[in-house]
Amino acid sequence: MFRGLLRHKQVNRSPSASGIRIYLLQDRAKRFTTEELNKAMQAAWHRPYDPVTFFATAIDSQGALLKMGDAYYPIIYSDYPLASEHLGELEVPLWAGHHATTRFSAEFPGGVGSEQAPQLYWLLGVIIAQLASSSTKALFFQEAGVFVALTPELLVRLNTPVAFTPQQLLA
Repeated sequence: MFRGLLRHKQVNRSPSASGIRIYLLQDRAKRFTTEELNKAMQAAWHRPYDPVTFFATAIDSQGALLKMGDAYYPIIYSDYPLASEHLGELEVPLWAGHHATTRFSAEFPGGVGSEQAPQLYWLLGVIIAQLASSSTKALFFQEAGVFVALTPELLVRLNTPVAFTPQQLLA
């Protein structure tokens, strides 16, 4: 019975779904409560809570979900450092050493176009700026292969209402 459900899910899953993933590289993973996420969303995106179109929910100790309009943005927690499958040929810089991660994602069927990606980086970046803590060492933009140290200047930049690419954060 369950085998058929799993197979059905795989069939309906779009193989062309892709997007962007931003990892918070942390000393320890911070599991956000529904209340913390909703407050951060409202502060970041300057919109009031709406139980249908604008809300967040902590699902369990493994993740959470943000909803804005018709889009869902998953958050996944891990008590482990980035694995080689996330890094490809890259190595984590010494200054970005970490023991846990929190992944923020924006994935869409058909993928994310190059003109849409900077807006999505800003959309996730501004909420990350609200939620980053002292245990956050750096950000890793997986698709771009870019590591950026978490500094007060970076937090200011993430809170600026201007779309960006990860490479622009290195300049």
